[in-house]
Amino acid sequence: MKTITLFTLLIIGFFGINTALARPDVLQARYSEIRAPIDQYFTDKNAKAWKVVKDAERVAWNMNLHLLTDCSAPQLRSVY
Repeated sequence: MKTITLFTLLIIGFFGINTALARPDVLQARYSEIRAPIDQYFTDKNAKAWKVVKDAERVAWNMNLHLLTDCSAPQLRSVY
């Protein structure tokens, strides 16, 4: 039984190496298919972290602005 398993693994390895040498795009497509969810997870994680930092910096920047005290009521000016 061990002999059959060994030869099966050797045959699979032989065909796998030949495929990798002859058609690397086949393995690259499979690798990309497996890697896509991992990349998406890290992209989302980094985007959330940057959003938190960006919002914190925006709040800190807005606290340093010197805005007018009453922007909602316009000054009535006389035309004459």
